[in-house]
Amino acid sequence: MNQLVKTAIAIAIASTTATAQPTKPGTKPALTIEQYEKLVRGLADCKLVGYEIDGKCAGVKALQDAMKETTTPVKDMLGMTSKLGEKLITHASPAVRVKAAHLMSSITGTSGSSQDIVVAAAAKEKDPQVLQAFIRVVWNDGGKNPKVAKFLIDSADHADKDVRTQAVYAISSSWNKDMKGGPEKLAKVATSDKELKVRQAACEYGGKLGNKAILPVIEKFTAKEDKEMYGPCMKGLIQMFFQYPFYVTTSEAAYKLFVKRLAAPHGPDAPPWTVMNEF
Repeated sequence: MNQLVKTAIAIAIASTTATAQPTKPGTKPALTIEQYEKLVRGLADCKLVGYEIDGKCAGVKALQDAMKETTTPVKDMLGMTSKLGEKLITHASPAVRVKAAHLMSSITGTSGSSQDIVVAAAAKEKDPQVLQAFIRVVWNDGGKNPKVAKFLIDSADHADKDVRTQAVYAISSSWNKDMKGGPEKLAKVATSDKELKVRQAACEYGGKLGNKAILPVIEKFTAKEDKEMYGPCMKGLIQMFFQYPFYVTTSEAAYKLFVKRLAAPHGPDAPPWTVMNEF
């Protein structure tokens, strides 16, 4: 090995050593379930912002600080949080109830038992903001759990418009394509809800299910350039046959209606090309 090669190797090793940052091991003792529960209960005085806990709350900061650099194994944390969520789902504080629901959710899917617990708690819940959080925890589970499906569909009739809006988003989840009554409910909401934004959401997001039940509603609202409903319903129409990048819907009838709408005479209020960016 000549000197030039030796020098190059030495420089590469030095560079790697200088830039590599070793993973910092946990420096705090592992949290016990009792300590973690105390931290969650410490959220009791926090306010809700929409369906989320105010991130500026002192209780949130205390929980975040306690979790930093802890040696608590992830599997242990996941194991204890679900049970804790079940225990605190009926707590007097709205913020704690929201956190409890989140503790029962999982990136791998909320368990069936946790779904049932959230639905049971929702049946007694009076706070619209908490209800929104409950909906978001189980909104991908309506297609496999009839109890969740009923909860989501019933929520679309709630007195609070924000709860109804979250229900629309949930029902239209691609995970709920086979949920009984979902497309029909969205079609009804799109035509009869008293709030324009809820009707718009139902028409736009309802198309994501690719179900023929929503097509007559979309056809009705796109027959003329309605300033309020035309744009959202045209977006819903596109969703029925084109969803990049997975293309989970393939409605030929929706595609033909879309082409028909493009070819139709139009005015200045809502020309069809305003939705072409969906492609």
